[in-house]
Amino acid sequence: MMKQKLKIYLKFGILLFGISIVCFTCQKDDTVFVDETTQQTEFKINLVNKFELSKNQRINNIVQSLPNKNDVLQNNTNLQAKMTYIEAYDFYVDDEIAYHITSGNYESYTFAITRAQDNGLTENLLLSKQADGSYKAAIMSYDLNESDKQSVKNGNMPMDLASKTTVSGLQRMSSGGGDSRIIFTRLDGSCYYYEVDAHSYDVVVWEIVNIDCPELPNDNSGLGGSLNNGTTNNGPNYTGPDGGTLNGPVTDPLGVLLGNTNGSNGGTTGVVPDPDNTDSGNDGGAQGETTDCLQLDASGNCANATAVLIIDEEELGRKKECRKITNLLEDTPNYKTKLVELSSDANLNSPLEKGAGKLKNQDAIEDYEAEVGFPQIEIDISGVNKFEALAHNHPTTSPFSLSTFSPQDLMHIAKLIRLNKITDNFVAFLTTKQGTQYALTISNPTKFLDLFFYKTFDPKIGIRDIPPTQQARYWASKDAFIPLYDKYFNPDIPDHKIKATDPNDPNIDTLNENDLKEFLNFMDEANIGAHLFETDATFNIFTKLKLKNGEPHRENPCN
Repeated sequence: MMKQKLKIYLKFGILLFGISIVCFTCQKDDTVFVDETTQQTEFKINLVNKFELSKNQRINNIVQSLPNKNDVLQNNTNLQAKMTYIEAYDFYVDDEIAYHITSGNYESYTFAITRAQDNGLTENLLLSKQADGSYKAAIMSYDLNESDKQSVKNGNMPMDLASKTTVSGLQRMSSGGGDSRIIFTRLDGSCYYYEVDAHSYDVVVWEIVNIDCPELPNDNSGLGGSLNNGTTNNGPNYTGPDGGTLNGPVTDPLGVLLGNTNGSNGGTTGVVPDPDNTDSGNDGGAQGETTDCLQLDASGNCANATAVLIIDEEELGRKKECRKITNLLEDTPNYKTKLVELSSDANLNSPLEKGAGKLKNQDAIEDYEAEVGFPQIEIDISGVNKFEALAHNHPTTSPFSLSTFSPQDLMHIAKLIRLNKITDNFVAFLTTKQGTQYALTISNPTKFLDLFFYKTFDPKIGIRDIPPTQQARYWASKDAFIPLYDKYFNPDIPDHKIKATDPNDPNIDTLNENDLKEFLNFMDEANIGAHLFETDATFNIFTKLKLKNGEPHRENPCN
């Protein structure tokens, strides 16, 4: 069989959301004050990403120790981010982003919780630092209607937030007698509940209140039916109305949630043991110093603070696109090495373009290099495997080159889409002599192909190469593409927006920023279903780019 090749001309010469009770940006700390009877408490709230979370070794250890099912949500359109699935509790923790709240030496981290079956609640996992340096874990549940959620988005706390807030875990039981409080039982038989005070404009503070344990019902009912993951210790068995069973005092299966911590690492009751914590007084009983506490309640326990964290569809979508990039580079470090190599001075000073492809189910990286007299790389697509990634550079050219993806680059990505030659998680990378590095992901391949469809066929054959059922799409593509090409890229149009530049121009940074702005304008106007990320020659950190008030806006780094 004749070997087929598609000549991909990557031209270089011609051309959660996180919301707390007040509005926060993702790139700075926000300071708020809570007026209390005896003191004024200052809280600083910062939205942090996974890269920043990894800098806190204790928190990182806790998150990494959770049972993990990678990419379990890949095909669920409502749960698009890569999350950690905690099987014992049947929920997903979005460990890509969190609220970090500090007050003096106190700190807490709040993660969004999502369930495959929506229970109608906004739920967060709170890790709250204790006096001994460990972290107490709790599930924060908020019964918010759409108006409440909109108030949160607008920076206004619902006045009745405290009454809509529940602190809970699996080892819960109804106290009966019309008491709506959720009562928790410790292993020593004592009981307590959580008192919530949403008295500030952005933080929810809660503390432990010890109480006498209510009598358990004799009819084996009314215990909530959600206690079917506990470890049997001692005591009678009770069955709830929906089939859950309480086998005496319940031990948290992970040893991390409210009130029942076991394990060789010790730790205060209800506190996440920290294997790296060598501080004294961490044997499960002593509280040690209280300097890390927000404040002590009447029982000597640390009070805790959190903020409502809501992740919306836009944020989920952003994170999904970002994880396409970071997952690829985490799983194939040799491809990351190749990207760095393409960005080297030796390769960018060459007159010939170079590239690299990563194919599905293939460990080896495909190398591409142009030939003298024909400076664009040629890519073999005759194999059965699809592309997971494709990278190329815009090196030194005569006279100049583009600092962004060229229209030819995008056309040939579109041809790969038409030929079904890319995976759902495909990423295109570009590195240029002008000093720019970009990654492009595609969330809507149909939109992407719609614009470039007519350019994916041999221009010498034109419409004769198009199946009759696709000819309307061909003409619609041509009508949409030509004016956009003329406006942004066509070198024959004197006032076209994105111009080739000289890498040695003393104003190259300003020129690069202007070209980026116009490329983002092109993406928005064309509505091609793609996303642009900025990185550098190390390919370690990726920042989502979008237009804001007509200028390039760099969001919080997403890894």
